[in-house]
Amino acid sequence: MAFPEPIRIAGLREARATLRAIDAGAGPAMRKALNEGSAVIVDNTPPWMPSKTGKARRSVRATSTQTSAKVTEGGARAAYVPWLDFGGKRFRDRVGRAVRRKGRFIFTTYGKRKDQVNDVLQGALVEMVRGAGFEVKEDV
Repeated sequence: MAFPEPIRIAGLREARATLRAIDAGAGPAMRKALNEGSAVIVDNTPPWMPSKTGKARRSVRATSTQTSAKVTEGGARAAYVPWLDFGGKRFRDRVGRAVRRKGRFIFTTYGKRKDQVNDVLQGALVEMVRGAGFEVKEDV
């Protein structure tokens, strides 16, 4: 099963390198900004995600580095969560679950909250740049 391409921000690597050359605290600030963007998706995980025991919903979490952030689901304690989200046929299933390449939970939430994620990232990045001592002009 093919997974959708990750979301990329054009110029993020160059911006990070430039800020790091000027301010040593830019790396952790970039990671914090990316975490805030990921938190929008994690906090708005759909209420229709199955929660018989709550493990599936609790397994949705944000992970990040200084250059990337991602929302992951599942893991050792809830290995079935990607199956819930994308579907397919497990070994013991006779019928399986309908396959949805775009998923039911994570990518659906991102699609509905894309503008909010962009606003959070933009605000956090503007604050980071201001914290490095630059003046930021707001586009009208």
